[in-house]
Amino acid sequence: MNNVKKSIGTNSMQSETIMLLEQIPGSVFFLDLTDDILNQGWWASYNIPYLDKTREMTGFTDMERRSGTLYSYDKNPRAKIFAARNKFVTSIPEMKKLMEYNPWNEYAHSYNSEDPDNQTWDNPGYAIGA
Repeated sequence: MNNVKKSIGTNSMQSETIMLLEQIPGSVFFLDLTDDILNQGWWASYNIPYLDKTREMTGFTDMERRSGTLYSYDKNPRAKIFAARNKFVTSIPEMKKLMEYNPWNEYAHSYNSEDPDNQTWDNPGYAIGA
């Protein structure tokens, strides 16, 4: 969620300008991401829960423990690709290009780095533009 009224006109933003909302049946969780975005310059979502409480309640914490980084918020293939390529984004058209980016068969992050013999990560679905 982006509170536009708080962010107009300057490079500095008030707290609660950019809020994350994660919702699962019976629960809604919020987090102010304003400082994270100001410090890092970006924040991305990968259809994987970000908040520890949401991760725990949806089973992602357990799946990451049992099955590896495919279930990690910041170490999954899409997160690695975005972290490596976001520095090239300086405009909305470049952001759209990154979101469509899918050279899965050429990109190391499409493979299971924890087990190079495991081809389950050799999959175009692990690219950002999947």
